[in-house]
Amino acid sequence: YALRNEKRLKTAAVDSQMAVAEGAIIQKTNVIHEGGAIDVNGAGTLILCEATVFQRNPGMEKEYVETEMKRVLGASNIIWMKQGLADDPKSFFRRITANYVGGGTGGHTDEFVRFANASTILLAWVNEKEKDRDPISQMNYERMQENYNILKAAKDQDGRSFTIIKVPLPDLITKKILARQKIDSTEVTLDVEVSSFIPSEKPKAGDTLLRVPASSYMNYLVTNGLVILPTYVQMGSSAAKEEEVRNIFQQQFPNRKIVFLDFIMQNWSGGGIHCSTQQQPAKKQTHEK
Repeated sequence: YALRNEKRLKTAAVDSQMAVAEGAIIQKTNVIHEGGAIDVNGAGTLILCEATVFQRNPGMEKEYVETEMKRVLGASNIIWMKQGLADDPKSFFRRITANYVGGGTGGHTDEFVRFANASTILLAWVNEKEKDRDPISQMNYERMQENYNILKAAKDQDGRSFTIIKVPLPDLITKKILARQKIDSTEVTLDVEVSSFIPSEKPKAGDTLLRVPASSYMNYLVTNGLVILPTYVQMGSSAAKEEEVRNIFQQQFPNRKIVFLDFIMQNWSGGGIHCSTQQQPAKKQTHEK
């Protein structure tokens, strides 16, 4: 525990060191939050997810969270989503439903809702035809429908409605695994230890489970000249669906090349390309007269 805590403190110091190197102002708050749990439109509006905010900050009032977010981030308008994807449950490991298990963040916005630009929001989606394929799709359909209704009623910082674009989720990916009493730390496996579960969800040693990765096209990275997205065709998801996703992103980012790469190992660990990057905008160039 001491070693893990030491590493955490060293990692936590990186942002402060970057701020000093860049001459940036350091803003502090007691609201616990992660970068993947927020999305902004660059004009004053930000999106938060109730499930993650209040899991990290139990007992904290929503009004206080909003005041702090506006203070430290300079936002003027906040939109609250209810829940993230079912296959992104908080912590490792959780029993999502029946024998489906997985782990993740508990609802990071970069898995299901993102701004393409100041007036356009991309939302992960399960359509009517797919919602009854499996229990995870059913759960995601219901959650995203609720979030969609919130976004339809939402306004931007100037009181205008958003354009909402539904981005298909990949077909559900599962891997049959075993619940085991003990797994050697050097072993490469997707099997899970019984002790990794909370008591009420704990399987028995030898049980067969279906492990689900946190897979979503919404965990993408916008960078210089590119938009990098995860690909799921190699995992059995529909190639036609992935082409539909390509077309959506090409329309939304016409001046960038759309590139698909395989991040499935990050997905099994509850993350993706956006989770493992920390973008830093370039400074505006000033020209002396």
